Order: sequence, then C-alpha cells, then structure tokens
Amino acid sequence: IIICPCVVNTMAPFSTLVITCTGISELERREMDKHITQLGGKFLRHFIAEKTTHLIADRAMESEKFKMAKSLKIPICLPDWVRDAAKRYPSNPHLKAELTAKNHLLGAFGGLVVCVTLLTQNERNEVKKIVSENGGIFSADLSRKCTHLVSVEGGKMNAKLEHAFKWGVVVVDMNWVKRSVLDC
Repeated sequence: IIICPCVVNTMAPFSTLVITCTGISELERREMDKHITQLGGKFLRHFIAEKTTHLIADRAMESEKFKMAKSLKIPICLPDWVRDAAKRYPSNPHLKAELTAKNHLLGAFGGLVVCVTLLTQNERNEVKKIVSENGGIFSADLSRKCTHLVSVEGGKMNAKLEHAFKWGVVVVDMNWVKRSVLDC
C-alpha cells in the first residue's frame, strides 16, 4: 500500500488549523513548525488572512501579524499551547485543539511588565488589577525589565519618566490600558 504524504490525518488535533508565529526566536519557530506538523496542522511563515486560524506569540506586540490577527479576531496563543498539545497527543489521540487553545490564549498584556507613575491610588490599583487579570505583570518599581510605564498625559517629568525614556520603556496613559482590554 502506498500512502500519499500529502494526505492529512483528519483525526489529528490540529488537522484543520493553519498557524503562524510572531516575535519568537528562529529556534522556537522551528520547534513550533515541527510540533504543529506532527499534530496534523499546517505551519506558515507568513500570515495569510484567508487561511491563518491561530497566531503564536509570547507577548503582546505591534508586529503586522499581531495587529492583523487582533483585527480579524484570530486567536493568539502562547507557544506553550503547541508544546502542551504535542506532549499530550500521543497518550490522548482525541485531544481537541480548540479546547486546549482556550487555556493558552495570550491576554491583552501577555508578556508585558507594566509600571505606573503620577497616577492616583485608585488609578494605580485599577491598572494593577487590569494588567494582572489580562496576562501581564504589574511592577511597583520601574526597572529595565519594564516594557510600559503608565502615566498621566502632560504630567510633570519625574525620575521614573526620565529613566523610562532613557531605557526605551514605552510610556502610555490610562486610555491605552483600557483600550488594550477592549481590543481583545
């Protein structure tokens, strides 16, 4: 019996999925390709709006692929989704990719470390709650690990703002925090 290598195993958990990645290393990209293919899915290096069903990213970002996936409401999952499915599939041949994907969705602040300055205590608490509930890390102290600093628009310059600009930390306002959650 000759089996055509192009035949898709429709019982494989990723058989109906077309997945691409953004913002991950080349080594991790090759790992995703290997696992996705083993799980019966198709891995694309480029985002094709009509075909892509899922995007893999380890943090929220401003790449074209990320923006496109968000605008098209394509699920954005952490790389651990693919790794977890690859580990579980051999012993669980009836694994459902869509169900496992829900447990690995990237939140609005996934991979981001957010700090605040010049906000009221209520605003500070609100940012901490929103960021923590949506996959991010809230940091009371500004460090080089911080990716975003939430401040008031037109606020006076202070040490946190000076260091944020010096270190290349993105400075945003409360509207950005609220819009980020609404856009997800």
